[in-house]
Amino acid sequence: MQALRALAAVLVMLYHGTTLIRQETGYTYLANIFTVGFMGVDIFFVLSGFIIFYTYTSKTVHAGGFLKKRFIRVVPIYWIVIIGLILIHVKYPASNQAELNTACTIAASFTLYPSKLYVLGVAWTLTYEILFYIVFALTASCNIKWFFYTFLAWCVLIIAFYILQIKSSIFAVNALTNPVILNFGFGCIIAYLFKKHQTLKHWGWVACFGFVLLLVTCLTYYFAVSKDARDPAYTSDMSRVYLFGIPSAILICGLLYFKRHVPKLFVAIGDASYSLYLIHAALITFMLRFFLKAHLLQTQNRLNVLIISTIIFAMTIGISLLFYKYIEKPLIKQLNKRKSNNTVW
Repeated sequence: MQALRALAAVLVMLYHGTTLIRQETGYTYLANIFTVGFMGVDIFFVLSGFIIFYTYTSKTVHAGGFLKKRFIRVVPIYWIVIIGLILIHVKYPASNQAELNTACTIAASFTLYPSKLYVLGVAWTLTYEILFYIVFALTASCNIKWFFYTFLAWCVLIIAFYILQIKSSIFAVNALTNPVILNFGFGCIIAYLFKKHQTLKHWGWVACFGFVLLLVTCLTYYFAVSKDARDPAYTSDMSRVYLFGIPSAILICGLLYFKRHVPKLFVAIGDASYSLYLIHAALITFMLRFFLKAHLLQTQNRLNVLIISTIIFAMTIGISLLFYKYIEKPLIKQLNKRKSNNTVW
């Protein structure tokens, strides 16, 4: 599971990193093969649906306790990152980032209220995570069947809005009916099946089918978008569900039964995946500009840009591991300790 988290986080890093490298140097990293890297978000959503459903459906769900636990896991370290970004924007203002320091953007960033713009670009995904947590907490705390019927109705509504092309002038309403929410549902389905069938004889075939299907959709997307970057069949919110969400779900379903040893590095990156997810864009931007200013990154030399960019990606992962070990992990441990003490008292 942690290896899949690592894969998702690294894919998102490579996706954003490729864009940042092109913006700063004009060079397209590895022929833009990581243009599909955003699918790491879909993998995260499927994993999140799986973990929440698998972990909490076999126990009594207390809405307050559940939400507090998820808040500690997601929000405090996120706040630290966006406070740091706001301070950087204030200290080193840029004309193309003026909107990031507006009161509305900052308020939306701290509350994770659905918005077109956040201080931290990936924050939009956390909005959907929090939304899923709230729906799960309020319904599963009554009865898991309530969650099932509520989420099923929500999915039907999303599909109906998509088919009928219903759009609201209110951004938050559109966010509530965004098809990417279906990916959480795929994770819940996998968790249900895994609980019912703890062993799967042909898990390898399922994983292989999911991998091949994902590879085919990635290649299809890569070549299709290269020809027409605005084709809705490949760029709509629903397209990421059938192109990446469903294949990812099948792959994860098969890999759940994989019992062999996973390299420690993959597990470590998986543990630090949230840190990597939050800080990678800022780190890559800083290091690109540093190497450019130090004349170590030579934009006219394609091989030099390739090597330096790869080093930057490796350094980003390394710094994220340190950030997790010395900041995120101790913070969560301390907050959980205080939560336990409060419970006792």
